[in-house]
Amino acid sequence: ENAIFAPTQSSNQPSSSVTTPNYNTNTSTNTNSSSNSSNSSNSSNSTSASDYTLEDASLRNRTIDGNLIISSSLGSKDVTLNNVTVKGTVKIQGGSTIKAQSCDFSKVEMDKSGVTLNASNNTKIRNLEYLQRGKIEGSGYENVYVQDSSLSEATVDATVKYLELDTDANLKLYKNADVATLE
Repeated sequence: ENAIFAPTQSSNQPSSSVTTPNYNTNTSTNTNSSSNSSNSSNSSNSTSASDYTLEDASLRNRTIDGNLIISSSLGSKDVTLNNVTVKGTVKIQGGSTIKAQSCDFSKVEMDKSGVTLNASNNTKIRNLEYLQRGKIEGSGYENVYVQDSSLSEATVDATVKYLELDTDANLKLYKNADVATLE
């Protein structure tokens, strides 16, 4: 059975909130800097030389010191990440199903509506934040945050150590959901 949790309106009660830590404190440069060379004419304030913009459907055996941006140009293609370490933030802006196999991510921002993130093969995701409606599957999720006030729905079909629901979004827990702490 699937469960749907919808928060109730509280009457002026103070709520405790946990802020999402920013783990992007890296000052070293990325050894994979050639990855952004095709985008050098695109001047965006949100990328740096150590960021990697993924425009292909797969990425293998990489360590990225900055952010990994899964490009919106991928549309609704499935994306596979295998043995990828990201010390900054994985920003999901494109793709339909993102398969993370044997990966290590400090932070993930789910910023594409309807995307599914499937973590397997000892993938570790320390912090994940829903920015748009989406679904997580698999295991290895440590902290999951559902906080954005514009978010309507978050779906969990995964093993999660800590999940914080701090907005009026609907939280759907599917049959494989195993959440140790839900606040």
